[in-house]
Amino acid sequence: MITTLTSPLAEFLSPTRFRVAYQLDGIDAFSEFVQDWNLSFSQLSLGRLRGSITQLGLGEVQLGYGKFTQRLEQHGAPPAGYRTFGIPLHQDALFFWRGHVITGNAVYIFPQNGELFSISNPDFEVMNISIDPVLLERTLADMGLDKLENLLKTKEVIRIPSNLMKGLRSLYTGLARTMLTESTYQDYGMKLDLVGQLLSACAEGAGVQPLSGSHKRTQAVKRARDMIHSCCQQGLSIVELCKSSEVSQRTLEYGFHELYQMTPKAYQKAIMMSAVRKEILAKPDAKERTITAIAKAYGVRHLGKFSADYKSYFGELPSQTLVRAS
Repeated sequence: MITTLTSPLAEFLSPTRFRVAYQLDGIDAFSEFVQDWNLSFSQLSLGRLRGSITQLGLGEVQLGYGKFTQRLEQHGAPPAGYRTFGIPLHQDALFFWRGHVITGNAVYIFPQNGELFSISNPDFEVMNISIDPVLLERTLADMGLDKLENLLKTKEVIRIPSNLMKGLRSLYTGLARTMLTESTYQDYGMKLDLVGQLLSACAEGAGVQPLSGSHKRTQAVKRARDMIHSCCQQGLSIVELCKSSEVSQRTLEYGFHELYQMTPKAYQKAIMMSAVRKEILAKPDAKERTITAIAKAYGVRHLGKFSADYKSYFGELPSQTLVRAS
């Protein structure tokens, strides 16, 4: 018996954009409900299998969370066309994977077109992240970790320093708990942080040092992004952003295009719109927090254009958000 959670936790927008969650009761037809993975399972321990599978497809990145109560043998392959990494979510994890003994302080890397074979113990909990090779290569270059690229093609297990692995587990454990919420599903920029932190930990574990000049754009974008978030109501100019980031306008715009596929101005507008929406939803009944007052606090001068832009972002007018939140 398999219980399928209904919409919005089982939603397919396209072959690469989806979110699904299944609660499992019994091993029958287990593999049928896993999106893009070619898997088969054999139960090795006594008792009824229970567990959960959660998946989130974000185009260039796919995330998968699994937790199972019984000892399992697994065969199959990860999503085709992606590079897939596995992150154990428990420090005391111990399982067998492709001839390796995997512990809680290791990241394991699926070989391209390689067969999956693993034996996991009861209460096994894991997060997998599958990354488009183009995004992987671009991120490595931006971070100055070009040397890590070849290593990831040949190495299947990287032991991570315990302090870094603790942070990585915390990041992905928190994601596993919230990955199907509406806000997470719409925050496509989060995939860049997930990929970056994973690769940074792998580089440290593999002893690969970043090239100082290669990730200059990434650091500049980070400084500009931090300033945009901290000064959301001020409407910073590109000159101010370049000054705080210590790079030219061309470098900053190129960096934003690499990471977000948008200009710094477009990114700043998106953050402002999200902040306004949060304020509308936070105090919908407060008379002093009218839509006009909130918008003007964020430097909006033309309310008509603002309303049209708001609808473009969120599919509804600010007034409709307010009514729905009241």
